Amino acid sequence: MWANRDLAYDRDVGYSRFYLCDLQVHTPADARQGYGDVGGREPNEGFARGLMEAHAARGVQVVAVSDHNRVDWYPVLRAEGEKVGVYVFPALEFSVNRCHLLAIWDRTEQGFQLAEQFLTTLWKPGEERFAANGDPRPVGHGQVMELAQRANGDYRALVLAPHSTAKDIGMFASGVCTNRADVIASGHVAGYDVWGNRSADVLKNPASDFGQRVPTWFISGDVRKFDDIGVRATYLKLGETPTLEGIRQAFLMPETRVRLPAELRDQWGHVKHVAFLDQPKPHWARLARVSVKGGFHDKLDVEFGPGLNAIIGGKGTGKSTLIEIIRYVLEAGNPQTQEARGNREQNFRANAEATLSYVDEAGDAYEVRRSGGKDPARLSRLGKDVEVDVARRVSVRVFGQRELQALVDRPDLLREFVATEAGPGWAAEVTAEKEVVAQLSERNGELQTLEGQVARLEDEEHELSDLSDRIANANARGVSGLMDRLGALGEADAAVKAAVAWPARVGSAVDGLSSLLPAPGAPTVPNERDAMIAAGAALEDLVRRSVDELRAGVQVAQALFAAALASWSTQHAEERAAIEAELAAAGLTDPRELGRIQTRALELQGRLAGLPEKRKRTATLEGERSKLLQRLGER
Repeated sequence: MWANRDLAYDRDVGYSRFYLCDLQVHTPADARQGYGDVGGREPNEGFARGLMEAHAARGVQVVAVSDHNRVDWYPVLRAEGEKVGVYVFPALEFSVNRCHLLAIWDRTEQGFQLAEQFLTTLWKPGEERFAANGDPRPVGHGQVMELAQRANGDYRALVLAPHSTAKDIGMFASGVCTNRADVIASGHVAGYDVWGNRSADVLKNPASDFGQRVPTWFISGDVRKFDDIGVRATYLKLGETPTLEGIRQAFLMPETRVRLPAELRDQWGHVKHVAFLDQPKPHWARLARVSVKGGFHDKLDVEFGPGLNAIIGGKGTGKSTLIEIIRYVLEAGNPQTQEARGNREQNFRANAEATLSYVDEAGDAYEVRRSGGKDPARLSRLGKDVEVDVARRVSVRVFGQRELQALVDRPDLLREFVATEAGPGWAAEVTAEKEVVAQLSERNGELQTLEGQVARLEDEEHELSDLSDRIANANARGVSGLMDRLGALGEADAAVKAAVAWPARVGSAVDGLSSLLPAPGAPTVPNERDAMIAAGAALEDLVRRSVDELRAGVQVAQALFAAALASWSTQHAEERAAIEAELAAAGLTDPRELGRIQTRALELQGRLAGLPEKRKRTATLEGERSKLLQRLGER
C-alpha cells in the first residue's frame, strides 16, 4: 500500500481487468487425452512447459488443471505457468451419480493441500479411483448436494457444473440430477458451463430450473489436446493478481465480471443472461500513470486503471492538489477557484516535477513532463521529445470536485459544457431538440389527462365486474324468495313485540288510574254533601278494586308473555340466521342492497361506454411518445 499523509492508492490490488480463463484443462493423466506421446500419465516438466506455453500463445492467462480423481499435476504446471505469465489453479473434476462437478481451490500451498484432503474423502479406504483401463470411477458414496456443500463449505472450493447440458453427464441432462432445483437454490454451485446441448431448454428459459435467480453461465474448454486450447474459454474480470476469491466474486457478479469471447456469439448468443466481449484491452484514450518528485506529493507514483479510478483520503491529504497537478501538467485550463490555485502553487513548488503517461485512442503512449515553475509542458514518445504542443496529442478536460458539483446543480452549465464539446452542429441539434421536446410536452399533457381518466374508468370497470357477478350470484340463489321470507319474519317479530308490549302499556294505564286515588273530599255544600260523599266512596272503592285486579292480571299476563317471548326469540334468531346465511352466500348482507347494486351497475355501464376509445387513444399517444423519446435519445 502506497501512502502519503493518508492519501492512499493500493498498489498491490491495482485495477481489475478481464482475463481469458479456461477452468477445465486436463493433462495426459486423462485416459482420453489427445496430446500424444508426451511422457506418460505422471507429472513431468517437459509436457507442463509445453502446455503452459501453448496457453500463453493462445492468450489464455488463467487455467484450472482439472483432472478426474487426481490433483497431482498442479505443482509442476504452476511452476511452468509462472514462467510464461499463466496463473494455474488446482482443480478436481469428479462424477456423482453420473453428474459431473468441478471444484477449484486457490493457487496457494494451502489451496493445494485442501484439494488433496478433499480428494481423500471421496472414496472409502480400499476403493479404486480408476478402472483397469484408466477410466475414472464415479464417487462411491454421497449425493450431488452433499458433495457440493462439502467442497464449498468444509474445503473452501469454488464448485462449478462443467458441460452442464451434455447428455448423460451434465447437471441439466435428462435424468442425471433429479434434485437440481434444490442444488441451484442452495448456492453451493457457483456457475454452469453452457457447453453440451445447444438446444437445451434451460439455456433459453433458465426460469424453468432457476426460478427468479439469474444463472451464472460460463464456458470451459475441457481441454484434452493442444488444438482445443483457447477454443472455449471465458473472460473473467479479476484483480491484478488472480485469486480464487476474485474468481468467486466474478461468478457472484456475472453481469459485470463474466463474458464469453465474441467469436462464440454465433454458437451461444441465444443463451439468456450471457454477455460477450469483443476486445478485453481498453481502446479509448486514457491516463495511465502519474509520478511526482518534490513538493507535497513527493515520491507519488500511481498507475491508473483504464476505467474509473478513485483517490481516497481525508480533508487536507492532497486529493484536490493531485487533480490540479494533472490539470497543470496537461495544460488543461486554469484552476477554477482561488483555493485550487493556492493548492497548486503551495503544494507543487518550482523544484517539483510531475510526469504523466497518456495513451491515445490508437494505443500510442506518450509522456508529459512539467515542473512547478513557469516552463511549458514537454511531450515525449518512446523516450524522445516530440516537438509539438501537448494539446495536439493529449486532449483532456479536467474537473475538480466543485466544478463537477456545479455541472450537476446547474443544467445551464452542463448544457454549455455539452455545447463546447459538440462544436458548430450544436445550434442545429438544439433546434431539432426543441421541436421534439415541444411535441413530447404536448403528448405528455394529453397522456397525463387520459391516463388519469382511464385509471378511474378501469377502477369502475373492476367495480362493475364485481357488481355484475354479485347480481348474477344473487339471482341464481333466489334472493327474491329470501327477501319475502325475511319480510314475513320481520312482520311476525313486530307482531310478537307489540303483543309483549301490551301488558306493560296496561300497567302504565293502571298506574295512571291509581294516581286518581283517593277520591277528592266532598264540598261543603248544604243538602248535597252526604250524597256526594257516598258516591265518591263507592267510586273510589270500585277504582281500588279494579286497580288491584288489573295489576294482578298484568303480572300474570307478563309472566305468560315472557315465556312466549323467550321461545319466539330463539325461533326468530334461528330463522333469521338461516336466511342471512343464504343471503351472504349470494353476496348480500342487506336485502335492500340488491336494489342499490342494480342501480349502481346501470350507472357504471353508461359511464364505461367511452373506455375502449380512450384506451385506443392512450396506446396511440404512447407509441408517438416512444418514437419521440427515441429521436431525442439519438440527438
